[in-house]
Amino acid sequence: MAETVQYRLERMIPELEEFERKGLFNKVEIKSIIKKRTNFEYAIARRIVKKIDFLRYIEYEMNLDMLRKKRKARIAELAKEDDDKSRVTEYAIKQRINGLFKRALVKFNGDVSLWIQYVDYAKRSQANNVLSGIFVSALQHHPRKAELWILASSWEFEDNANPSAARVLMQRGLRLNADKEDLWHEYFRLELLYIEKIKLRRRILGVDDQSLEQQRKEEEERAMDVDESDENTIRLPTITGEDVENWNEESSERKTVKKMEASAAEALKEGVNPILNGLLAKIVYDNAIEAIPNDLDFRTKFVDIYRMFSDSEEGINHVYETIQRDMQSNPIARSYLAQRHLFSKVKQSSENDTSRYIGTGEPAFIPAIKACVEDFNQAVQEVPTSEMFELYTEFLLGQHNFTFEENLKLYLSKVLQRAFKLARKMDVSSAVLSKNHIDSLLEYDEEKGKSDGREYNYTIL
Repeated sequence: MAETVQYRLERMIPELEEFERKGLFNKVEIKSIIKKRTNFEYAIARRIVKKIDFLRYIEYEMNLDMLRKKRKARIAELAKEDDDKSRVTEYAIKQRINGLFKRALVKFNGDVSLWIQYVDYAKRSQANNVLSGIFVSALQHHPRKAELWILASSWEFEDNANPSAARVLMQRGLRLNADKEDLWHEYFRLELLYIEKIKLRRRILGVDDQSLEQQRKEEEERAMDVDESDENTIRLPTITGEDVENWNEESSERKTVKKMEASAAEALKEGVNPILNGLLAKIVYDNAIEAIPNDLDFRTKFVDIYRMFSDSEEGINHVYETIQRDMQSNPIARSYLAQRHLFSKVKQSSENDTSRYIGTGEPAFIPAIKACVEDFNQAVQEVPTSEMFELYTEFLLGQHNFTFEENLKLYLSKVLQRAFKLARKMDVSSAVLSKNHIDSLLEYDEEKGKSDGREYNYTIL
């Protein structure tokens, strides 16, 4: 053990000499560095080593590197040096930290948090050439850890600008971890981000549908201006019948090329191109619910992700349709579908859309409430259970307490009473439903008393 430690310390000599030569550390500080490193090296060279010893050593080296950078910035002449010796001090500590992580992972390769710490350090150090190898080793040791697949795919997509590699990583991860919900959600988000980037690039280049339509309108306006100009305007000659005949005699190869160009241009339109319409995201979602069926929270998370992106109404409706198809007898699912009308996507002045709940003071709120009531009424008819009536009445009570508009409160009170009457008619009862009924009666009598100018006192025995 002593020989190994001594060998490692001797390899530090060129680096420490360079520190002293450049004035980054004095002799006393260098002696302190040697002493600290010696203690750490002996600690991690023991027969039974602890992970905390590696982490303390790594933390010390990180702090030392930070101090070196600050002192180098204060010494103006060092910025002009670019010889081979200056590179030794620039990368020596980083290489040592990488080596410490590798040695630690040989001993503790089952520790996922240690792999994540190594990835985080490599990202902060911008060591892209090292990161690829780290992810390969991490995934070989932990193929069932979804967070590692997500980290690797995110790095490929965001930092390495390689969406194809990111997609391949996600697909490989899902082959091994088809039951991991986070992995499905992140793959779904990846496909939507990819489409969003394509749309943004098209807007910047001016080839999106909106820009092309604007260009067409401008050209029509310019043409109209030319037609209405004075007689001094030079007009282009019109096409004669002979020109048309010559065009009809054009070679079949040229016509084929033109037809292909037209079809390619048509395929690139956002409204026609299935990829730009989110086809890949829909395929991911369909495969996800096939792998993890009958999980409402899992499906609603896809709706939340959809709402972060523009032009996602079609995809959201697809999720709603699958919930209606597969969970028709689930009261919680029916309640979720009934309340979807209160969520609206609003077009902002910027290029992006934002999703939010409709406010009580907005004109769209009352139609949304009525649509919710209609869906709830259909749900209690098709699923006449106590849980369904509880969810319905809790929704109405919540909206009743939330709004301050008198007519709307009166409407909600009447709907509440009809709901309780229907529950009695269907012989559906529960403790929660009875409590909701009492709360609604108290609210109704309190409002009636205020309107009559009287106060009502209740004593509940």
